[in-house]
Amino acid sequence: MKSCYHKCINKLFGFARMDSMTQMLIMLRLPSFDTVQHNAKSSFHKQCHHTSNCLIHYLLKLFDVSM
Repeated sequence: MKSCYHKCINKLFGFARMDSMTQMLIMLRLPSFDTVQHNAKSSFHKQCHHTSNCLIHYLLKLFDVSM
C-alpha cells in the first residue's frame, strides 16, 4: 500500500521516480502513508466504540476489542 501511495504522488504531481519522498511530502504539505494509515485506524476505532449499533457492540465484545 505504501508504494502505491508513493507512486500515485509521483504521477499526480509529476515527480521523478528517484526524487526524495520525504522532500515531496514536505513540499506538498501531505501526510506520510504511516500517518494516513494511523489516522484511518484511529478514526475507525473511535467510530466503532461510539456507535449505538448493537451489532457493532456485539462484535467488539465477541472479538474482545478494547480501547
